[in-house]
Amino acid sequence: MEESKLCIEVLKKFLIGRFMTSFLFNQFFTLEFYKDQNTQSDAVYIQLQILGDWWFGNKHEWDTKVNKYGKGVEPEEPILAYELALLRWSDGSNIVDIVDQIDNIAILLENKNTIHISKKSYEDEYAFVLLNKDNNDTIISCFYNM
Repeated sequence: MEESKLCIEVLKKFLIGRFMTSFLFNQFFTLEFYKDQNTQSDAVYIQLQILGDWWFGNKHEWDTKVNKYGKGVEPEEPILAYELALLRWSDGSNIVDIVDQIDNIAILLENKNTIHISKKSYEDEYAFVLLNKDNNDTIISCFYNM
């Protein structure tokens, strides 16, 4: 199976049906998702470390928002943190689907919002890493060359 398709299948298996419980920022964003344990093989907490570019919703509208409200060297980071805080403290953070698009991966949420992760990785950098927080094992690391 091609790496791109494998990454999408693994993301779907481990993230659909989960909701965001927390996020943290330390050079990159880590989003933590929770799911009630249905079987003994299911991880309860999964972390998605987003190492490349990512955004919420329509890319053009996102860029406009960052240009208007963003500050500092990385103006998108405070806007991403704001959007994640809103998501964390509202209903609808359940992941309902994950879609492989031409230049990004779309994570569709119950509240109709979408998180997009760019497939354009920086040199020697993964687009994202998925971790099982229960045992600190890496589930998958995905790197895209576009």
